[in-house]
Amino acid sequence: MTVKEHGSIIDSMHTMRAYALNDNRMDYKIILSLVFGKNKLATKKRARIEGNYLSDLSKDSISLPHAFGDAPTVALYTLKNVDASSLGIDHVGSDNLVKDIQNNVISPNYLITFKEDMPSLTKYSRVLGPKGLMPTPKQGTIVDEDNIKRMVDNLKKGSFKIKLNKLLTAHIPIGTLSMDDTKIHENASVVLSFVEKHLPSSYIKSNLNNIYMNTTQGPSCTLSIQ
Repeated sequence: MTVKEHGSIIDSMHTMRAYALNDNRMDYKIILSLVFGKNKLATKKRARIEGNYLSDLSKDSISLPHAFGDAPTVALYTLKNVDASSLGIDHVGSDNLVKDIQNNVISPNYLITFKEDMPSLTKYSRVLGPKGLMPTPKQGTIVDEDNIKRMVDNLKKGSFKIKLNKLLTAHIPIGTLSMDDTKIHENASVVLSFVEKHLPSSYIKSNLNNIYMNTTQGPSCTLSIQ
């Protein structure tokens, strides 16, 4: 899936920057939006299959090659003695760490733990679950000592999952207006390649109705795809 030249990402960047100059705000986020539609002629079985496609799209995490904004914060729950600073971890602790999270003293983006510490953490599932912080193998937040540094580095890059709202639209931040055009283009290309990899080409062709870019306070620019 590629963006046609006449509806290019670079052209859209120039348009959005022109509008933002009036506000002198180059820190506005750039949002890439994917608009999917339902096949009104699909049978119930086909509709379920297509619904599963989008569910699968939201399961895997994606990391952009060029980070922007504040780096995500990572907390480690462990009963071990760990040098957090050398691993790039922002908060480390055990019961006291969970208490700080529960009382909103700290609000980490991610909570990780070692496999052997997981049994002692499960008792806090009602505290951490609603906050989306309960470590799981699927999220890659249950780690080993030999891969913790790599996992923390990946999380710090801002890995995320594509989430769709009730209108089957995903709004994905891919940078800010102050970033270089090439970096924005590469971030957008990674997102589009991720979608292409996780969805059948036939579904993309028939159900991906629109792709557009916009800033926090700017116009939307539609991208033509092929």
